[in-house]
Amino acid sequence: MAQKTMIRDLTTGNLAQKLIVFSLPIMLANFLQTLYNIVDMIFIGRFAGTDALTGVSIGSDVVQFPFFINIGLSLACQTIVAQYVGKKQTETLNKAIGTMFTLCILVGLILTVVGICFVNPLLHMLNVQPATYPHAKAYLIINFIGLFAMFGYNVASAILRGMGDSKHPLLFIAIACITNIVLDFVFVVLLHMEAAGSAYATIIGQIVAFVFAMRFLYKRREAFHFDFKPSSFKPDPACVRMQLKLGIPTAIQYATIAISLIFISSYINSFGIIVTAVTGIGNKLNSVINVITASLCAAGAATIGQNLGAGKPERCKRAMGIILAINLAVAIILCIIIILIPVTIFGIFDQNPEVLALAPRFVPMAVITFIGFAVRSPLLALVSGIGFPKLGMSIAITECIFSRGILAILLGITFGMGYYGFWISCSVGGYTTVFFVVPYLISGKWRTRKLITG
Repeated sequence: MAQKTMIRDLTTGNLAQKLIVFSLPIMLANFLQTLYNIVDMIFIGRFAGTDALTGVSIGSDVVQFPFFINIGLSLACQTIVAQYVGKKQTETLNKAIGTMFTLCILVGLILTVVGICFVNPLLHMLNVQPATYPHAKAYLIINFIGLFAMFGYNVASAILRGMGDSKHPLLFIAIACITNIVLDFVFVVLLHMEAAGSAYATIIGQIVAFVFAMRFLYKRREAFHFDFKPSSFKPDPACVRMQLKLGIPTAIQYATIAISLIFISSYINSFGIIVTAVTGIGNKLNSVINVITASLCAAGAATIGQNLGAGKPERCKRAMGIILAINLAVAIILCIIIILIPVTIFGIFDQNPEVLALAPRFVPMAVITFIGFAVRSPLLALVSGIGFPKLGMSIAITECIFSRGILAILLGITFGMGYYGFWISCSVGGYTTVFFVVPYLISGKWRTRKLITG
């Protein structure tokens, strides 16, 4: 008996309802991923101390580089699949999906080798304090080893989201999160493995999720429109060109952001362990709003991709308006909370009196960042959905050069504002998207842009 297709049509029906229903599983998945990252920080901060907490914080910043490359390639996969689905060209999915799996996992393996070979020079470049160095090194090496699994289950999730299926990717990330949290308790609390224990918990969770995802998809291969034959994993030249045409600029876009964050971290780390710890906790708090905005961005990109493929641009604009309204409502609530009880929130992660004393200074940065995430989310959904990677890359490079480069040096060094100047430069960087995408949106050129799938 033929299996029911896993494709969900986002081009008809009530747009607000479909967008919200589609985004909720993505939101829950991102929430779970953020939750287990936060749990990592809590376990390390409470049971391994500030040195280990700082090591995990620094390691997390570095791991963002391969993670962002993964996100860039995955978004390319999602956009291509969404446009094929919108055009009703499901017969081309088999060779496209096989190429996506092979290419993404291969990139993950290459980054593993490069990361392990250069971990020491990288940590020296980041001005890591001696007490923190062994924790950061152990955390990084272990995470680099597990990159293939992260790339694998993320590309599987992206392909499904392009088909309009956001429920099963939630299942994959839930498995990774539950495994990670349980192993965090075992490795960090019971076995006292500190930063290394946190890293082992992370990669084992990702490997379990990857194995489960592949087994799940194999059992439903007919509905998934991929036969899993070994020959189907052979990269198709046309699909490779299409994915690289979209994926390389998108990966550069996200990788540039990661590099700029590493650049900022190298300066912030020079101000000592306390400042680094507060920055790391602050970044985890920023990830809370990112759960909402990134989820709606991913849902919006798939929705826009399908509707452009179906020749329905007006639904794309309406989707962006819905995303913006939801984002701003959530951002305002979170701003009020962080303003009222900053010490209580930071105290969840670390009870060090010096960390808590510095926490209120981070509050304005959090407010600026929250609003910035809310505004740029629907704009990036448009950029991703139409398959315009060069625009996204231009935004990222400009943001990094001016906000996290020139502005950071001016405020942090030239004007003598120290770590606070670097905090400001990171917080305002997200608004670069507005200056690029809003004029493009108003011009209407996106309506007639040629799709990446032809």
